[in-house]
This record gives sequence, C-alpha cells and structure tokens, in this order.
Amino acid sequence: MESSLSLVLDEEGKISLTLFGGSNSEVDEYTIKNFASSEDVRKKYEKQINEFLLKNNNYVESVIKRTGKQFRGRIVILHTVEKDGQFLLKERRVLYKKNLIVAREAIKSKKVMNVVACIDTNGFVNPKMYEDLNIKIKKGKFQLTPFIKGLIRQEKYDTKSNLRNVRSWLNSNSKTYYEKLRLLSAGYEYARTLYKFLKTPDALYKEYLDSKVLPKASKPIKKDIIEPEEREFVLVDGVRYPIDDIPYDLDELTDLGVSIFDGNAR
Repeated sequence: MESSLSLVLDEEGKISLTLFGGSNSEVDEYTIKNFASSEDVRKKYEKQINEFLLKNNNYVESVIKRTGKQFRGRIVILHTVEKDGQFLLKERRVLYKKNLIVAREAIKSKKVMNVVACIDTNGFVNPKMYEDLNIKIKKGKFQLTPFIKGLIRQEKYDTKSNLRNVRSWLNSNSKTYYEKLRLLSAGYEYARTLYKFLKTPDALYKEYLDSKVLPKASKPIKKDIIEPEEREFVLVDGVRYPIDDIPYDLDELTDLGVSIFDGNAR
C-alpha cells in the first residue's frame, strides 16, 4: 500500500503537500531513521512547506481567525483505503527516532501493556475495552496477539524476559515491525494520561541521547557494580547484546539500514 509523509491543512486530507512517498514500510523506515520530531521534518522541507503555506494563505488565515491560534498544518502519514467502492484518505501517526525508545519503555511496564492491549486498528484506545480489560483477563477472553496476551496475564511481570522475547513478536506475521512500534507508542502515550509517573517521549529520547554522549569516566563507580562478564547477554542476528540494551539502538538501526529485528541487513 502506498503512503506519503505529508503536511495536511484540512480534516479530509485534500489540502496536503506530499513530502516523501513510498510503501507503508518505506515511509516508516524513512521517518524513524531521519527525524527526531515533526520540527525536523519542517526544517528539511522548509522551502516546499513555506511555498505551500503561502499558496494556501487564505485557508491558513481562516483557521487562525476561527481558532485564535497559530496554525501551520500537521505532519502526518496519508494512505488511501477503499470503503464501499470509494477511496478515502486516512491518517497514520508518524514514527520518529524517539518511538524506538518509547517502545522499549512500554514493554517494561505491565500497566502500559494493559493499555496497548486496548488499541484498535486505527491506533486509538477503546475506553470501554480498557474498562473491561481485567474482567476479560480473568475470563480468558482475548482478541490479542499471543505475545501481548502472555504479558498482561503475568502475575509477576518479568521485564528482562519480556525484552528478550519482544524480538520474536516483532518478527511475527500478524503485523509489520513498524506497525507494532506504532502500537506500542500509541499505548504509551495514552497511558501517560492515566499514570502521571510516565515520562514524556521527548524526555525519554533526551535521556537516550545523553547516555550516548556522557564519557564513561563520568559515571559514578559503585562497589556492587556488575562486571560485563557477569551480565546476561543474548544473541541477535549474531551480535551479542546485554539484555537491558536490546534491541532498540538508533545507531545500530542506522548502520544496518533496516530494522535490526528483521535480520536482513543491507
């Protein structure tokens, strides 16, 4: 299915500017490898976007006048779906670099995964399903992937084991790798409205970047530090990873040129 990274002004997606086009996976791979946020997209395509906004200035001004707020459109992914013999434009949320980090954080929390279990096919949480989730778990009534089903039924949530097993789930045939990242991200963002202790995606991404630039010498030395040879490791596509680190490393994703989950490095 063809998709496009687009700047959209109206609700129907008819007033839009295509920035990058390709298959669903090609567009997702492009955004997650190249952009940290929508502002990065706007910077890269600044000239085209400014020309488009100028061309549609009357529409932009009408929105500003109606809402009383600044308006620059929204960066989304557009794709076409057929319904009752008609072709309609649908929107998908854009995946950015930070979504890899958000996905790892989502897997760590059973509360977040309970929310992920209630995401519908459009990437939104079904509130009624979420309210009934505990009842459905007790009765064993699921319409979920076996992986998520297993996670939310755990009495003692095993974070390390779940991080280790996530690779096989992401490689299953039920959904693509990027769709599952989108699912985890949507669940995490909704969970933040329920649990205030969860950090923002931007804060998680900043922590990730900070961890990459801090020199090792600046880290405090603890007597009970675990030596590298004593840590648990797992092999992913022939590469040895500490369990806490797999498999969400942006540098490795960029180096391989593809998802490090699919085993098809170029």
